[in-house]
Amino acid sequence: AVAFDTETLNLNRKFNNGFLTWQFSYKEGHAVVLPIEHPDCPIFENPEAKFRLVEAAQRLFNNSAEKSRIRCFVAHNAKFDLSVLLGQFGIIQRNPDAPYFWCTQNAMHWLDENRKSLARFMEAGAKPYSLKTLGKEFFNFRYRAQHLELRADGKLSDLAIDDLAEYGGSDTILTLALYLHQLKLASEQPNDALPKLIDFQRFYYTKTNRSLALMECNGLYVSAKHISLLQGSDSPIWN
Repeated sequence: AVAFDTETLNLNRKFNNGFLTWQFSYKEGHAVVLPIEHPDCPIFENPEAKFRLVEAAQRLFNNSAEKSRIRCFVAHNAKFDLSVLLGQFGIIQRNPDAPYFWCTQNAMHWLDENRKSLARFMEAGAKPYSLKTLGKEFFNFRYRAQHLELRADGKLSDLAIDDLAEYGGSDTILTLALYLHQLKLASEQPNDALPKLIDFQRFYYTKTNRSLALMECNGLYVSAKHISLLQGSDSPIWN
């Protein structure tokens, strides 16, 4: 499995955003961080560098699992990262034989749908399914306060590249660790729930997250007349 994560200026998928770093983790406790548009290392000032990166990424995500020897790609809130890759670079998985995507956020919902009710017992602002919360709970990991403050303010680009690499690398290291932990949690459930969770990731979450990424970036045709009908006084849904 290969975990990956993207760091961006904001939460926009396609417009008015910047792709700061792209990080990967395929070995526990280790990460590789690629600076993309960070002010300290703006590799995309060279158009050829951007072309080569996008070309290599398309191959990475579209080679068959047999050829790449990658079982799955792992991301936390995979829908967002897939939207960023499609919106910023046009990168999308098209090969049905390519590795599937394991979303650790989706998996945590699948494993424990009742975690949401824990929010009232957590510190203010904590989200039960966030990587920050899960990293603290399962691995006693805490991000640097400065990194979190800048992230909340949309100012990660203010961090020096080494500091941003630490933050982004931590994200993907935690994501890989969470994936491995989820394998263990699922296998320990009654009747070994791991095969079923893997099937959910392969055949449902992967397809759904890809579809949502396409809709977020390209839009979706909807009949205005039909929407008016559904929302109106004669709506077949509400009447």
